[in-house]
Order: sequence, then structure tokens, then C-alpha cells
Amino acid sequence: EGVMEIIEGKGIDNLDTKEQEQANFFLNKLNTLFDSSQLGRTTERKDISEDADINEKYQAISESLGVREGQSVSDRISEMFLKPLGYDSIDSVLSKMQEVKQDAHERGLAIAKEAVDGKISIEVGDLLKGVDHKYFANIMQNGSVAKEYLGASAVSDLTPFDTDLSKVLKTDLKGGNESAVDNSIASGFGDLLFVVKDRGQYQETTNENVHQADPKKLELFNSGFDRHFGIRTGFPSTEIDYMLVKGDLENDRREQDKIFFEIAKNGHYIPVIDKGGNIIFTPEQYRDMRETFEGLSKYEGPELDIIPAEKDSVHANEINALAKKLIKDGEKVSELSNSIRDEVRTVLQEMNIDLKSEFDTGLLGAELYDAGSTGRGTNAPGSYDYDLILKLDDSEFDKAKSIIDDLKSRFKPKKVEEYGEGHYQLRAYGCTGISDTPIDIDVGIVKKSELAVYGSHDAVSDKLESIRKNNGQEVYEQTVANIVLTKQVLKDGQAYKKIEHGGMGGIGVENWVLLHGGNMVEAFNSFKSAAFVDDRRLPLDDFKKRYKVLDAGVNVQKLSHDNYIEKLTEQGYQAMLDTIDGYINREE
Repeated sequence: EGVMEIIEGKGIDNLDTKEQEQANFFLNKLNTLFDSSQLGRTTERKDISEDADINEKYQAISESLGVREGQSVSDRISEMFLKPLGYDSIDSVLSKMQEVKQDAHERGLAIAKEAVDGKISIEVGDLLKGVDHKYFANIMQNGSVAKEYLGASAVSDLTPFDTDLSKVLKTDLKGGNESAVDNSIASGFGDLLFVVKDRGQYQETTNENVHQADPKKLELFNSGFDRHFGIRTGFPSTEIDYMLVKGDLENDRREQDKIFFEIAKNGHYIPVIDKGGNIIFTPEQYRDMRETFEGLSKYEGPELDIIPAEKDSVHANEINALAKKLIKDGEKVSELSNSIRDEVRTVLQEMNIDLKSEFDTGLLGAELYDAGSTGRGTNAPGSYDYDLILKLDDSEFDKAKSIIDDLKSRFKPKKVEEYGEGHYQLRAYGCTGISDTPIDIDVGIVKKSELAVYGSHDAVSDKLESIRKNNGQEVYEQTVANIVLTKQVLKDGQAYKKIEHGGMGGIGVENWVLLHGGNMVEAFNSFKSAAFVDDRRLPLDDFKKRYKVLDAGVNVQKLSHDNYIEKLTEQGYQAMLDTIDGYINREE
């Protein structure tokens, strides 16, 4: 239930502290939206202070928007901004978006299925768009738009307010795909080609009939050269029928995997071929990668399929006992976390740096994340090891060293390690300034990127929260206990930590267990199954080709998605197999 539904259904007094904060930010956004609307620009009204209470803001915004009796603010917003586009609610817009995406997905599957001998051929009339693959993730989210709409990077060319494509002519296909690519204007604009077919969704215009353009179709026009065409304003990623890799990208499997991952993340299958037409990203690969996003509504992933522990097994007895300990320990973990956050906030305030609320979507202000297991409740009972990331605006980053020094004096650690190359890192061990119980606090300070990222810790937290929401508190507690037990078993087998053991590390283990139904034994069995052929242990390099544990979120320091299996060293790999064997044999 959203905060606006609570306000309009139950009343403002029914909001808890966190919901009040969220409602406050949302109402401020609504106020800004109103001010930028035509109604807001032509209406005289009293200014609403950001410091006004929630009730005053809600009443003022309702009055300004002209909310009628029995009508909600949400319905009024939909009426103002969506009705002119032919939609009556946000749900109807989302439904249409899902319909378009599903159509694109089914089209991609059909193209792959109909490929002769696994090969796709470029055809006469196809439109090719060349791009540098490093921009692919942004294009998947925002579409291929005209250069004039690229914000600070906006430029213009000879055909303004369009995105350029090259049409395939009959003479281009004498040598099949290779000659089609070589003859295409698009070939000179990047190592990734989008292939877009005209399925009747375009209206080709000329100077004579442009005023008769059908608003329900994308406008396609010729620039005056045989092959060169433009699509007015641009086109969404759902228009891409398939893609072709060429040049160095054709032999770079690591970069190809990044492209495949972005396709899976976006939620509709797009075939990818090499220059010879061979499909190198299949529907089967897409389905395997898509499992990474189970439990994440952000990426329209399905619910996680939770696998309960086998009744009366050693495993079941251990997680039941551990779940009870975790419940008792959770309150202290949260209390210590709040105390650490308060200390960081105080240090920043003394340096005139604002710490943003989690609901503040503004560009400026520091951001603090608990990226460790304590932030997700997946730490072992009695283990208080906090792993924080502080992101600063570029203009404030020169204060990072002073922040580190001030935090050290407040944390009172027994041992300290510091790093300062490109980003600052404080590892403070045995801190007694926060609590009588010595705790470890790791603070990394980095510059904020231009784009907000969905971090690794966010993805795991959201998956766990989806389990709580869809399966109930008890199943959630059992899942967390599975994760914690896995960490303990691997740690005892010296197969856990990335640096000391050559293992996947904490968040890698969390992703691994969640990928296998939140069940440690299932994860163990899958790992072992992939590591053996005919009772022979595969070398690590061969195993890595067969087994992946992908991160649905972004590593906020490297700004990339991790494959945690790549973290394994030979020592860690062998130790994991030995540890897994020992536990499974004990179960039997």
C-alpha cells in the first residue's frame, strides 16, 4: 500500500515515521510537477513551504490541482497528464508498456526459432543502426533518441531531431550479411548494429506529405541519399528485431556477456548474431540469465521459487535454531547501525554537507549506504561488521580525508587500515566509540556518478523483502538463516572470504543461495554438479564456463555487474568443493 493510498484511505495520522518522510518528499515532487504544468503557470496561489506539515501540503496541492469530491490526487494527476495521451490511469500506461514489451519478446523468440540452421539473414528494406556498444545499456532503457535529446551531451547534425539509420538495398545483399554490413552507412558508427524491420509501424514521409503524418506511427523519412533514413525523434528498444556484433566485439566474449546481461535485465529477448548470421545469444541463454532477476519487481522478475529445507534433516534443524538467534540479534544490529549513521551525519553537518534521505531523488547531497550484511540482516549472530559506502558530490570530495580522520576519533578503533587512491577507505577494527561491544566498521568514500545506480545491496535487500511480502515472515527468516548458515559453513572450510580464502565473499554467497530457492543444500548440489564430469573434478577455468552467479545490482565502486564465480581462485574453488562434500556427506 503506497503512502498516497494510506493518506486518502486511512488518513495522514496512520503514516508511520518512515512513511511520513516518504509522503513529504512525494508531496514536494507533486508541488514541483504542478508548478511546471500549464495549470500551475496560470494559477495564482499561496506558495507552499517545503517545511510545511504534510496535512497542509496535501490540502494545498489538492486545492491547486482542482481535485473534485470523491476524486484522489493520484486520479487527478492521471487525468491531467495521461488523458491527453489516451490513457485514464498509471495502471493503463504500465499495462500498455508491458504489452509492447511482451510483443517484442515473442517477436524475438520467433525470429530465433525460424532461423535456418541457427542463422539469421539480413533482408532488403531492413534498417541498420550502428552504435558503440558501451552506450547499449542506456539505449535499452531510454531508446535510440535524436542527439538533440541527450541533455548536456546534446548536439545536432544535418538531419536534426531524428536518429539516423541505413536502409538495406537489394544490391547490398550480393554477398549476404557480410556485404550488407560492409555496404551500410551504419557500419562506420559502431561495433554493434541494430536491425529494425518495417512491419507497418512506420509512415514514410516526404516534404509534400509530412503534414499528413499519422501520429500513431513512427515517422520515417529519406534524407536525400539512397540508403540514409531517419526516424523522427527516435525509437524504443522494443523496435530492435535483432542485433549484430562486428569488429573487435565479435571476438570479445566478456563484452558480449555484458550486452546479453543488459538484454536479460530489460526483460525481453533480442537475438544477437555475428557477421555470418550465427545466433550467439539464444533464448536458452536469455532464460538462464533472466533467473538473476527473480524476486525483483523493478525488473519485472517473477517471484522467487523458495525451496524449503527437507523436513527433519540436519540442515532443517540447523536453520531453525539459527533463525531464532537471528531474530533476537536483529534489534541490536539495527540499533548499532542507526548510531553509526548518526555519527556520520554529525561529521557531515559539521562540514556543511547534507546527508540525503533515502527518498530524496535530487542530484545534490551525500548518500550513505550500508552495503554489508548488517544492512540486509544476513550477518551471523553476534557479528557486528558494518560495511558502509559514502558517496559525495564532486565539489565535496576534497573533504574525504577530513571525514575519515573525524570518524576515526569518534569510532575509537583498536586497529586501523586506510587507503586513498581514487577513493578513500577506512577499515576500523574493534571500535568502542559506538558501543561497549567492539565492532568493525568499514567506510568507503567515493564520488557520485552522474547516474543513480541500483546497487548490489539494493538488489539482495529487495529480493529478501519480496520473500517476506509473498511468502511470509517465517519463510523470510528461514531464507536468511540459510544464507547465514552457508556463510558459516564456508568460513569454517576457509572457502568464504574473497581475499583470505579466494571465495565469493558475503554478497556473492547471498546471491548464490537466493538463486537456488533460498536453500543452502540446493546451492551446494548445483555447484558440485557443475564441477564434475564423469566423477572428475573440472579445472576452475572449465567450471567458470559452465556456472555463473550474476549480480542483479551494480557494484557501486566499480559501477558494473559482478559474476561472483569470477572471484574464485583455484584455492577457493577446491576449498568450496571439499567443504560442500563434507556437509553433504554429513547430511547423508
